[in-house]
Amino acid sequence: MVPMNMSSAPGEAALVGYLQTQHQYTLRAQSLGRSFSLDVNSAPNPGATTFNGSAPAYGTGGKVTVTESQDPAPLASSAATAYYLLNPYVPLGDVSSTGSPYAVVATFVPFPGTITVGMSGKVDDLTYYHDSKMSAIDAEETVDYTISAKDSASLLLCLNSTFSNVTAQGTADGIANGTQTDCYSVDAAGHAALYSSTRMVNGALLSFH
Repeated sequence: MVPMNMSSAPGEAALVGYLQTQHQYTLRAQSLGRSFSLDVNSAPNPGATTFNGSAPAYGTGGKVTVTESQDPAPLASSAATAYYLLNPYVPLGDVSSTGSPYAVVATFVPFPGTITVGMSGKVDDLTYYHDSKMSAIDAEETVDYTISAKDSASLLLCLNSTFSNVTAQGTADGIANGTQTDCYSVDAAGHAALYSSTRMVNGALLSFH
């Protein structure tokens, strides 16, 4: 008998568990005969702080680097910290390691406690500013999720981040219009692991697995 695909898994607990755990991944992509690597490192910050007036705010720092196999110099690299509240989970914003850009969540839809194959919905909307003074707008971002089948032991949670209305300042701060998708395998215990990532690099859409 062919085993059936898993149909449901913990939702919010999986998302929070991923943010509150240290991770290190290397994913690969091929494009026009060239090989690329995506290195992802993330770890929760110790303790809590205040973000944009909200406390206690917890943070998870992450760094993403894209390289080509023939050249050790990074094609793209970014480091930022995501801030959020816990119990329940509420995203607050993201800040680059340089302080620019500075993103603040404008609207948020509570993430479901249980995710089921076929589900989809909005996570949040963010406004990106040049810095914490929030006097110059960089861009807007909308994040939504989709849940799909993977195998008998896990399902696939994909977060789709769409950037739009990028200003000249936003372009200077490294933001571009387009959609980035990060997919995570989630098992019945709510353990999430990065499975794939699709993102624009120097104008080319690369799919990493």
